[in-house]
Amino acid sequence: MKKLFLLLSLLIITAIAQSPQTLNYQGYLTDSSGDPVADGNQAISFRIYNVATAGSAL
Repeated sequence: MKKLFLLLSLLIITAIAQSPQTLNYQGYLTDSSGDPVADGNQAISFRIYNVATAGSAL
């Protein structure tokens, strides 16, 4: 029983320690009226902030 607990603990710690190196994101691109943007190349910016509102971009 002790060995099983040790093995499970080790597996959990290993799973937690391995964070992903990439971030996948999907969205729906619209104009200011909420209408879909036409197909083609678009320039977008993606930023991550340190807090939900009035934060600084990381």
